[in-house]
Amino acid sequence: MNTIEYKIHKKIKKILLIKHKKFVDERGYFAEIYRKNTFSKLIPKFNLKQINFSKSDKFVARGLHLQLQPNLSKIMRVVRGKAILLAFDTRALKNPELIKIELNENDNIHMFAPYYYARGFISLTNNTCIEYLCDAYYNPKNEYIISMINNNFELGVKKEKLLLSNKDKKGISINELIKF
Repeated sequence: MNTIEYKIHKKIKKILLIKHKKFVDERGYFAEIYRKNTFSKLIPKFNLKQINFSKSDKFVARGLHLQLQPNLSKIMRVVRGKAILLAFDTRALKNPELIKIELNENDNIHMFAPYYYARGFISLTNNTCIEYLCDAYYNPKNEYIISMINNNFELGVKKEKLLLSNKDKKGISINELIKF
């Protein structure tokens, strides 16, 4: 039984939105979240290594995170609440564009972004839960953080409202990234 459908985001073809079905009845619902043989057809080079989970209050912003060596691609999903998932193609520094996809727990959608996209999110509700499927192990020595507040990104939320970690507050600008 194949319960996974997908569609490709229209702006950048490397961002995949993968929709899964929910089977609902009077008891609740059942959903197949990940099936390796189906995902490997959609994302051939993705080999699941680690699953992470975060819980955030309203206006918590995490990211934009990028890991190289080992290159880390992510599949993100809103499990509870509502969030704006963010992806920034670090190969397009001369013409930067932040992809914003607002999702909630009822959308049943995963967002895949390859390793060269810096990823993050902004929580739009209290108790927003995000699940991350990663194809490499986390390595903080090779993680880069691109500032979502010190660049000219339109976030869809006033920057003054955002709650960031100290680590994310120290994120670099696109101009600094160009120097790498």
